[in-house]
This record gives sequence, structure tokens and C-alpha cells, in this order.
Amino acid sequence: MQPTDTPYDLLEQSYELPEGSPVRLELLEKAVRLADSLGDIAAGWDARDTLMEAATMGGYPEKTLVAFGWNLAQFDRVGEQYGWDEDDLLWKYKWVLNSLWNFPSITRTQIEAAFADFQARLERFGYGPRSLYYFRWIYESARGDAEAAEIWRDQWSRARRDGISDCSACEASFVVDYSRDDPEAALEAAKPILNDRLRCAEVPHTTLAAILEPMLKTEQLQPAVSTHLRGYKMIRDNQEFLIAAGQHMAFLAYTHNLPQALELLERHLPWALATADLNRRYSFYRDALVLLRCLRDAGQTHVQLKVPKDFAIQPNLNGLEVAALEAYMLSEATTIAAAFDARNGTDKFTRGLALDEALLATPFVSLELPETESAMKNKPKRKS
Repeated sequence: MQPTDTPYDLLEQSYELPEGSPVRLELLEKAVRLADSLGDIAAGWDARDTLMEAATMGGYPEKTLVAFGWNLAQFDRVGEQYGWDEDDLLWKYKWVLNSLWNFPSITRTQIEAAFADFQARLERFGYGPRSLYYFRWIYESARGDAEAAEIWRDQWSRARRDGISDCSACEASFVVDYSRDDPEAALEAAKPILNDRLRCAEVPHTTLAAILEPMLKTEQLQPAVSTHLRGYKMIRDNQEFLIAAGQHMAFLAYTHNLPQALELLERHLPWALATADLNRRYSFYRDALVLLRCLRDAGQTHVQLKVPKDFAIQPNLNGLEVAALEAYMLSEATTIAAAFDARNGTDKFTRGLALDEALLATPFVSLELPETESAMKNKPKRKS
């Protein structure tokens, strides 16, 4: 940033950087601060509008929430004066609705107030209720109220699409995720995505991770390997996909590819530690517990794993102790689960920590996957 830079100069510089880049976010946050220091409301709006997209697509939803709160207030105060677009506001409102429940400090009352406000704005701007039903369905599913989720799903399925509805790829991808307890239904819902008939900025990225477990449960081992190899490349460099990274890690653990699974733990653990989104952190820790259980079952007591210097578990002369790492992950995930369940009024998160014993007990043959040099260091020794 140069002393002569304007907020719009910083915005232009940010466009040259990739989605998910921390440097891009830093530039946009500087643009916001500069606009505010100048009292430039228009530039402050534009900077935050761009920041919300970068933060949402880069795995920083908490930054989106803060920026959106400012923009929403300014829209109501002077939006007509500046000619701001209500469609763009509503689209980003959907991003907010889709992340509010990932923070257990945000109460159900606050979430319901946001839904009510969103509904009022949809009606004011002439849109139908499909997007409202869709996000209520996602919320109740995340909260663990199966009956309420089905009610909203039914209403969503009967509501007409309009200009503010989520894209067909995103909707289909959530159907896949929602159906994961029924592997056949999940795989059926995924067909138009797997056949490349539906895609968007996050699909098939998330879908290819979500269907790995249903594929294993239906014994589609080789297709699952191909899906893993295709899908992991799409998500490995963007912490927006932390949940998907955990799903790929669990897949590798279930299929006894422990060195490669450890490589994913090493690569993505810093994302889990850094994210403010506790749902993503919980999900990653839960999948890490699958790996640690598999390591323990394989007789490994220590692993060679690089961890951040401030991480609670540090290696000894033999490396990182598997039991200590497992105890830490379970403790952290249990604490997060308790916070979510207390807010949600269900026990879904606590129940979610129970590992799938059927998958763990299935005698999968170790599948041939590309093996890197760093994965070799953790390869279990064969017992004679």
C-alpha cells in the first residue's frame, strides 16, 4: 500500500490475487479502513462488498458477517441515495444465513431474527420464498431437528425458482449431503453433478468429498479412489474447503492409506486451528479422530507430524504420541459439540462424535494411491 493509494486502488490490486488469498483479504481490509478514515461511504460499501466475496470464498465467514452488518445498515440508511443493488444485498444475505449457525455464540433468537428480516426483504423486493425455505431446511438439518428439516424441505421442493434462488448445483449438492445417511439416495442425488451437468464455484468440489463415505458403504472402492484423486485437487489450497479436506482425510484412513491421511492432517490442521468457524473445526477434528483410531488399531503409537509451534501437543523424541493427539482432538471436539447442542437444543453434535464402527470394521484392502516422500515417513511397519 502506497501513501497515495485510494480505496479503489486497493480494490484494483486485490482483483489480481486469487480467491482465498490471505493477501487479497488484507488488501481489502485496508481498503475498508481507508474508506472509513476518509468518511467515504460509497467506497466503504464497495470495499466491504468485495471483501465479503473474498472472505466467503476463502474460508473467513466471520469477516463476511462483520462487513455485511455494516452494509446492511448503510443500505437501509442511504441505499436509495447511492443506488445500491438490492439483488446483490440479498445474495450476500444468503451467505450470511448459511454461516450464522456455524458460530454457537450466535443465539437461536438472533438466527430467527435474521430469517424474519430476510423474509421481509424478499417480499419487499418481489421475490418468492424458495431461498428462505432452502436455508431454513439447511439450518434445521444442521441443528438436528429432522422433523422440522423435512417440513422445510417439502416447502422448498414445491416453491418456484426465481432470481434469488441458489443455483441448481448448490441445491443438488446439499441434497447429497442431506442424504448421506442413505448411501444409495446420496449417490443417486449426486449423478447430475458427477456427470458434469451441474457445477458452480463450489460444486463439484464439496460433492466429491461428501460422496466418498457413501461410496465406501456401497463397496464402490475403485470409483471412490478416482473420486478422491479428482476431488482433492480442487480443494487442497483453499481453506474454505476445510470440511471437504477432512472428508478426504477420513476416506484415506478408512481405506488404510494412513501415510497419505497423515499428510492431509499435517497440511490442514493449521486451517482448523485458525478458523473462527467452529462447525468447520468440529468437522475436521471428528474426521481426524477416524484417522487416529485407525492408527491406534494399526499399532502405531507415534507419528512424524509437523505441527504449529503453539499447538497444544508437541512431539517428543519418537514423534507425536497418537494417544495424546487423539485425546486432544476428542476433548476439543466434545467441547465444541456441547456448545452447539446447548444452543441448538438437540444432541446432534455430541452424537456425531461416535465413530462409524461398521466402516472401521470393514476389511478394506489397502488401495493403491500416489504416495509422496513425506507420506513415506509414517508408513506402518509390517509385522512379520
